[in-house]
Amino acid sequence: MSTHSVYWGRRIRWEAFMVRCEIELPETVAKALGLAKGHEARELRKDLAAYFFDRGILSFGQARQLAGLPLWHFIDFLRDRKIALHYDENELEDDLETINDFLS
Repeated sequence: MSTHSVYWGRRIRWEAFMVRCEIELPETVAKALGLAKGHEARELRKDLAAYFFDRGILSFGQARQLAGLPLWHFIDFLRDRKIALHYDENELEDDLETINDFLS
């Protein structure tokens, strides 16, 4: 699947690749996890994203992508679960480099 976005008048192209993973849960486990019937996969993806982000296994962007949520919805989702955003000096440098690339 090919995706395009436009930033500051520039067109950027990237390829999105997905890996399909199926898991079967006993109904009692799904209920214990509070997964809404018919929405189990979506809810589990969001919970896994929060779990892996909180432990530093996934970056914010990776976790947001796994959760399948827009930026501000994911921030609200993490806040509701009392998970702090971590942003270190390396991420700041990466962001500044990206901004400079866009502006040059």
